[in-house]
Amino acid sequence: MPYSLAFILSEGADAFTNTSPSWSELIELQHKGMSKGFALRIFRCPTSSSHSLESLVEDGLATAQGLDPFLNYQSDDDEHDAPSSSRRRLCDAVIPQYIPAQLWLGVYELCFPSIPGEAGWPPNPQTIQSIQLLDHFPLSKAENETCWFYPTETGTYLAWENQLRLQSLPGFLPELPSLPRPIDFARADIRLLWALMADDECLTCVGLTYQRRRIDWPFTRITADLSSTWSSFMVDSIADPSFQRLSTITTTGTVDF
Repeated sequence: MPYSLAFILSEGADAFTNTSPSWSELIELQHKGMSKGFALRIFRCPTSSSHSLESLVEDGLATAQGLDPFLNYQSDDDEHDAPSSSRRRLCDAVIPQYIPAQLWLGVYELCFPSIPGEAGWPPNPQTIQSIQLLDHFPLSKAENETCWFYPTETGTYLAWENQLRLQSLPGFLPELPSLPRPIDFARADIRLLWALMADDECLTCVGLTYQRRRIDWPFTRITADLSSTWSSFMVDSIADPSFQRLSTITTTGTVDF
């Protein structure tokens, strides 16, 4: 009999008074608990490029869409000098706005009949045999870990950011979508991941893990802001500080996800 974990973020403990909710009730709870976030893309600049962020914006290469400004770039010396777009793009993430001091985390066990292939995500509500609350607690009580979002290798980079309004399904473990036995959940296995974003002085919470596996929140709706921000920065791994912001430009236009 397959079992899965489902994770719910809520603004208060009252959301977890029903210990055996339906799948539709879990979705409604999740919609209330996660509504904002931001998109972040980071690109490595080709080593032989002399383009500044200002010129990329003026030439219509760095736009509000946040696409690779160097997509059609080719080195004058060697057509293989510039790495492919997939190698230049170091980060392409949608990061929910986690505010641990304001959120609670609920953890549920989903039980399915013993039918192969029926425990995918999102689950078909008709295949869920039972949903049981395993635990709920303030997100601020979870253990903390640091992680890296911004590059540490010496070089010049571009970053694109856009503020988002989000709607998501309950969280799950894509690396462990189901188990053949009831789940022995332990609160101590939940971790909050924190990272320094650019030259910010304070850490930002960028995700959650369970047993060192990431918790994924499948987004059902992403609405982007009309204003996007490009910034160029330099990293010198032997300097102190190693991060140096070079310039920042705001662009306006629609963004598709």
